[in-house]
Amino acid sequence: MLRDTLGASSGACDFVAPDAPLGALLPDPGLARLRALGATIRLRSTVRELRPSSSGWRVDADESPFAALLLALPPWSAAAPLGRLGLDLAALQAFVPEPIATAWALWPSGEAPPLARWLMLDEDPARGRYGQWVFDRGDIGAARVAGVVVSAASRIEDVSAQALAEGVAAQLRDAFGGPAPSAIRVVTERRATFRCTPGLPRPACDHYAREAPGLWLAGDWTWPDYPATIEAAVRSGRQAAAGIIASLGMAPQPGAVRTTNERA
Repeated sequence: MLRDTLGASSGACDFVAPDAPLGALLPDPGLARLRALGATIRLRSTVRELRPSSSGWRVDADESPFAALLLALPPWSAAAPLGRLGLDLAALQAFVPEPIATAWALWPSGEAPPLARWLMLDEDPARGRYGQWVFDRGDIGAARVAGVVVSAASRIEDVSAQALAEGVAAQLRDAFGGPAPSAIRVVTERRATFRCTPGLPRPACDHYAREAPGLWLAGDWTWPDYPATIEAAVRSGRQAAAGIIASLGMAPQPGAVRTTNERA
């Protein structure tokens, strides 16, 4: 991270925040591009079985096998279908999920203090102040909304939502003054990311090339240079795609790609 930010050009350290939902910036254009290339996309479809065959991989009851199969899943989700194939899961089981909490602060429209678009907060766990970043989300309906992010939220598992909200309110008051939010709602994503620990193995996208030819992995957890980030996920996906194309010895043809957001 330091190499590609502080050790790179000045533009590499720019702080960029989206004006649109991430879905509109990344997944939606990606799906549109795949459809334009002739891909078949099946959303909200549960994969129940992966079966290797002499001519590739079969997914559930699909009639035709696929020459290659890419699992773009978190390690704990990928472990289930891979375990049923009898593959060694040690590298995947080394990953421990880490929650991220977001405290959503709401004011009636027109009553919020002047908010910065984003700001790093003063974190002080000893005083019950766990928020690290605040992002102004603007007016949503009849409310002004700001999100306060608490990363590594496993450390606050014993902190009540009320105590967390009170600490966030104090942080917002210190940063922007009054009035206080009319409500704070805490939402915790239990498996938002993985815990970055020393010596954590980072399997390559072709980790199972010997035991299961044609089976590939992708996700931020397979990119060793970065922690859990969108950039790591994108780079791992590009690397896996390049590896699949090289393994097939040809460029992909229209209709030869299938992508899903299926939960195994």
